[in-house]
Amino acid sequence: MPVSKKRPLLGPRGGQTTVSPTTGLMKKAMYLYHDEWEQLRRYSYEENRPASDIVREALKLYFEARGVGKKRTIASSSSAAGGGGEAPKG
Repeated sequence: MPVSKKRPLLGPRGGQTTVSPTTGLMKKAMYLYHDEWEQLRRYSYEENRPASDIVREALKLYFEARGVGKKRTIASSSSAAGGGGEAPKG
């Protein structure tokens, strides 16, 4: 069995991190309060954009306002995520 010459990307605790080979996006989990999730889900539906795109955009603006990090365009995960999510209930 051939050994891969590429080393896996490791997270801060030493575990392997999932990275998309086509977009370079990393898969991460986060915890939100229910009201935050509802607002994000509703906005995602209204904008017809994946919630992950909105979170990345918010992080980009947050860091830019503080002069932190690299300048980059926001990669869309729309093709991978299948669109803007489900319709809000209620």
